[in-house]
Amino acid sequence: MRKFLLFLLILLTKGISSHAAAIPSLAPGDKAPPFTLQTHSGTLSYDKGMINGDEGSPVILAVFSNDSYFLESLFASPQQLFVDLFELSPDNAHYVFLFKDVKNAFSGASPEQKLTDIFIKTVYRYSIARSRQYIADRTRTNPVGSTRAPVRRKRFGTPVGDPSKFVSMSTFRQHWLRRVHFVTFPVHQLGNWIPGLLSQWACAGRFCGYDQIAVENSNGDVLNVFRRLDARYSWLPTVNTLTAKHRRLRILNINDSCASKFAENPQGSLALVSLEQGSCSPFTKIKNAQNNGALGVMAYAPRSGLERDLNCNGRECEQQLNIPATLIHSASGFRLTQVSGLYARFQTTPSDAFVFGIDGQGRVQQTSWFLFPSMRFLAYHAQWFDYVTENVYNKSGDARVISVFKDKELRGTEGITRQVTLPPYYQLQLYRHVELDMSVSCPGTGPDGCTHWDHVIRLFVTCDGSVTRGSELGRWIMAFKRRSNYWITPISSLLPLMKCPSPLGCTCNFTINTEAWVMPWTVRLDIRLSDKMQNGANYTTWRSVEKTLVPMSKTDLFTGRLFDENYNKHFAIANIKIPPRTARVKLVAAITGHGRDNNDCAGACITSHHFVVNGNYSNMRIFKNARDAPGCADRKVKGRTREDFRDAWLFGREGWCDGQEVVPWEKDITDQLRYGHGAANTISYYGWFNGSDPNPTQDPGIILMSSYLVYYEYRDYV
Repeated sequence: MRKFLLFLLILLTKGISSHAAAIPSLAPGDKAPPFTLQTHSGTLSYDKGMINGDEGSPVILAVFSNDSYFLESLFASPQQLFVDLFELSPDNAHYVFLFKDVKNAFSGASPEQKLTDIFIKTVYRYSIARSRQYIADRTRTNPVGSTRAPVRRKRFGTPVGDPSKFVSMSTFRQHWLRRVHFVTFPVHQLGNWIPGLLSQWACAGRFCGYDQIAVENSNGDVLNVFRRLDARYSWLPTVNTLTAKHRRLRILNINDSCASKFAENPQGSLALVSLEQGSCSPFTKIKNAQNNGALGVMAYAPRSGLERDLNCNGRECEQQLNIPATLIHSASGFRLTQVSGLYARFQTTPSDAFVFGIDGQGRVQQTSWFLFPSMRFLAYHAQWFDYVTENVYNKSGDARVISVFKDKELRGTEGITRQVTLPPYYQLQLYRHVELDMSVSCPGTGPDGCTHWDHVIRLFVTCDGSVTRGSELGRWIMAFKRRSNYWITPISSLLPLMKCPSPLGCTCNFTINTEAWVMPWTVRLDIRLSDKMQNGANYTTWRSVEKTLVPMSKTDLFTGRLFDENYNKHFAIANIKIPPRTARVKLVAAITGHGRDNNDCAGACITSHHFVVNGNYSNMRIFKNARDAPGCADRKVKGRTREDFRDAWLFGREGWCDGQEVVPWEKDITDQLRYGHGAANTISYYGWFNGSDPNPTQDPGIILMSSYLVYYEYRDYV
């Protein structure tokens, strides 16, 4: 009997050891092991790159914990949460939502069931809204006198007339129901390798850990710990600017934070303000606190609901504030108002990772920080995974490369020009991605064989046979003290700059130049076209329909000049008529500042650039990281650019960073314009320094700007 029990114990021990060994220690880039999860819609299985029958799809797994104010605010408006995914997610991506504690996640309700209900309602509302928008687009794009009947919609969204690319409610719902998954058991009950990986990949930084405020009395005893959500990093300084100088700060309740002069004296304190009290905005309350001498602001949310985050709005963003702010719950703030003599200490408690992914090659991957509470960052991760997989496997096999410069020597402002024969424009439009594949290298030898200082390189194109250098197609900033650099720059919105007068194609002149004092560079430049529209496309999402919008033509707008007291006197109002068949209009602009006057303008000062469309002032580009250290080193690089600048220069600049390309800024202004025969539009522009016209006393800098209106149409290649 003893031998039998010993034998049974050995078997059990082996079984336990074998099961424990099946939970691996994973590093980024390792193959993802299989897993099975119970979800709101049944069993979800992943094995060898296959999920729900889809092969090569990116998978994003995100964990909710109500111990984090950041995560709580992320889910505070789940309707917008799903809209972000509908708008930005690749069509092949899967999203798996996990929960730390399913009992308390949503006020005792089952989170997966509650989110499923919200999800289905959001699908319905979003599908109706997009159907109406598509119908309006198609109706508007019919040219005057066209015999083609406009699209009409029956009661439940069935298209009449032109059914192309119309995504029905059932198709859209079915597509997303099989790609968004809510797990029914908490993380600690999953019974697979996922909880172990979340623990192994514990992270620090934004969207990592639990940001908190420890409340202390005068003796240093901790009385309570509250969750906090810091203001958007792009608006206000981080709380690290306080913790670096102060271990803790006195909390002072401000009864009327809308008053320009406080009754209390917050000098050297952390001002406690209510977002519910008064009629002024959070921006005004923080500004008043700063003007009254507060070192920072602790705001508490309205009792009516959860404030999603602290951010400026509209023209408020043009004014710079210099103190940090953070947000706590309404109940927490109210409790603090009842007691005086308290102090706040900022802390972050480490946590497991909240998000990771599996790329299209079946490898587990880390995901970067969320810059503010929005699910758009999950979609961005999925986009990046798709891009990497496409590069590895070249699934489409249809990339087209047009060589422009091959190992040519570039020097000075005259630069080099080459004639290139381009195919008919309709062939270029077949590709959703148009990029400039650009590299420079130093032909010289020795430590002084290359130019050390950063400088601008620009590419121009003209296809109308003129002798001018044409329109600006690309702009790059060479890295400080680098012998080479490489960029892949997206320019799809600028495709009309390469539109030939003849439908059969033509010869275009490409000119690349730099600054007069720069030593020679060896240049290679290709135009890379990829992601070709396929015949027989199946449209299951409105994002897939949106991809069939192609740029057809453009209108030149404003160009830059000296940033002096006369800067804004040189820009006349543009009168615009929208071409027939236009479904979307984008404002596209490349804006950078250079030089150094008495205000460090225009290379290292904060400027704002405003495009007023039919009286609408919401179209603005503000450069807020200029002069910040490490404004450029901390800047998140888009996936198509190498991070060559990161250890070469730290300080933020005016719309540029050393070693980076200048990616055109795009703003959809479709709804701000008037359409139809005889409908007129006006667009004006002005640039400000510190909220007013520039007025340097010496050595004015320069704004380099190329701006266009680009008109898009739906094109049928199916």
